[in-house]
Formats: sequence, structure tokens, C-alpha cells
Amino acid sequence: MESLKSLGLTLVCLLFCCLPVISLSMRRVNPGENVTIQCDLTDPRIHWYRQSPGQLPLAIVHTLSSTYTDAWYFNGFGHHYSLAAHNRLFIHNVTAEDSGIYYCARKEDDTLTFHNGTELRVAGRLLFLSPVVEDMTAGALLLYQD
Repeated sequence: MESLKSLGLTLVCLLFCCLPVISLSMRRVNPGENVTIQCDLTDPRIHWYRQSPGQLPLAIVHTLSSTYTDAWYFNGFGHHYSLAAHNRLFIHNVTAEDSGIYYCARKEDDTLTFHNGTELRVAGRLLFLSPVVEDMTAGALLLYQD
């Protein structure tokens, strides 16, 4: 009996020590509002991604230098998103389609390291965010090729 307790405790410790911990902040907003999402990275060259439920992360913008006017927008997002000082992402006139998890990432060599995300919930839209294998977690790596 004692060995079963010990085994159970060992398994619990392994689960908590070895699996990545997803740390998300959550923001609830109304359609039409403007939203600013924070990034804890201090690197002047970062990437922003949005992950909708059940989908892979979608690239929004990549900063090319420490000036926020020097950025490359993806997927036609340049009119809807902009960058602010301290690596913040600004979303203009939020719609239900903006719901999802937003991640900032840092590129080192050809690898992106994703950091903790912000879940954005727009009022009037129900989201069922169930874990999928492709979810990005804090410290997750993604190969990136220019």
C-alpha cells in the first residue's frame, strides 16, 4: 500500500515538473472597442500570432526593429492591428472574429519561442477552447523559415 502511495506521488510530481504550464491572461471586451494586448518580451524584434479555437496560430505582425513603424503585417492585418511602444499589440474596432489567444514570440536563429498568451473574448460570441495538440505553450518552439 505504501508503495502505491509513493508511486502516485511520483507520478503527480512528474506531471507537474515535466509538462509545460500554460499561463494565459484573459480579457473580455465588447464589439467596437479598441484593445491593447501586452507582451512581456523586451526584444525589439518580436512576432505576434492569434490562435483561434482548433486552429494553428496565424501570423499577425513581425517587428523589424525597435521602431514600431518598421513592421511587416501578414494576412492583410495591417488595417486592423498596429503596434505600440513596449511590444504592445493594438486591435482597432474589435469584432467577434478577433476572439482567440494572442501570443508574442521571439525569434532566435530559425526558431520562434512563444511566450504566455492573452485570451481575448469578445462579448456575444461563445468560445469553446479545448486543448489541441498544436496549441502553443510558454516556451514552445516553432521552426521558422524566411
